[in-house]
Amino acid sequence: ELARVNVVLHERGETRHRDSEPDRPGGKIDVVRVLGARRIPLGAGVPAEDEHLVVDRDECAPGPGVDHVRAIIEPGGAVGATAASGIIALRANDGRFPPGQMPFVGGSNPGEWRPTDSFIGTPPAPPPFSPMAAPWVANVTPFALKSADQFRAGPPPPLPSHNYTRDYNEVKAMGARFNSSRTDEQTDLALFWATNYVALWNRALRDIAEAQNLNIGESGRLFALVNLAMADALITAWDSKVAHVSWRPLTAIRLGNDDTNPDTVGDSEWQPLINNPNYPDHTSGANNNSGAATRMLELFFGTNEMSFIVRTTNRLSKNAVVSCRGLRFSEALLR
Repeated sequence: ELARVNVVLHERGETRHRDSEPDRPGGKIDVVRVLGARRIPLGAGVPAEDEHLVVDRDECAPGPGVDHVRAIIEPGGAVGATAASGIIALRANDGRFPPGQMPFVGGSNPGEWRPTDSFIGTPPAPPPFSPMAAPWVANVTPFALKSADQFRAGPPPPLPSHNYTRDYNEVKAMGARFNSSRTDEQTDLALFWATNYVALWNRALRDIAEAQNLNIGESGRLFALVNLAMADALITAWDSKVAHVSWRPLTAIRLGNDDTNPDTVGDSEWQPLINNPNYPDHTSGANNNSGAATRMLELFFGTNEMSFIVRTTNRLSKNAVVSCRGLRFSEALLR
């Protein structure tokens, strides 16, 4: 939905610039002029209370009077509505929110994902033994890619392999909730990055756009490009998850004595530092999203170096903000 909305905003902004409307830099008035209309309909699949993006025309302009604000908004209303309708029509029947979707619960063979328990939170999130979250994402029509499987990840390491044994032992030691091998700093970093990555990167985009003094057209293009890239990255990740159905560490470690690998020692009481999300492990949606965001930022600005900050959505993190002063986008991805 963020990708669709940001494309709509970008198209409206492009139309405004082509029409040579004068800029009024900064402030809420710019946002309203880009939207063009009071409401942008988001369409089916969005909760009823969120199905319109609402802008209050009477409260959006701190300086000029309401009549002046309306005089600016109204001529662009039809164009904004047309742009919104065009994007919504283009994305109709794209596979989102299909009716009658059967729960996806994976399999029971060694290496196959299945719903996992949750231990942290009151109540825990996700709820214990939840089926896969939104398996239909794997079948959504991408925005820019040719197909969801165009960049499908290769399979995870085979269970009896050296690479699997290495990863298993590392996660078992470093990812344990209790008696882990982590330092306090590593625990803080793990909690910080256990976040909603779409929210994290969109917050970073706002700060970057402001710090780089982007005008409303440039900001609209930046948000559209990054959110399109992240949307396709998420679709790609979900395609890989459904294709490979790779189990989560909680299942792997608790069943480590029955995984066909003699070098993995199981622990039936092992718990992870963070509740396992309710979808298969391979490939990483967090890394897909962050890789798409950081690469698009590098392409947009023509440089890999940028000072910016990122904010977590995880309330368990001791640090709400991490400064990336003088950091490369690629280094932020490695973190």
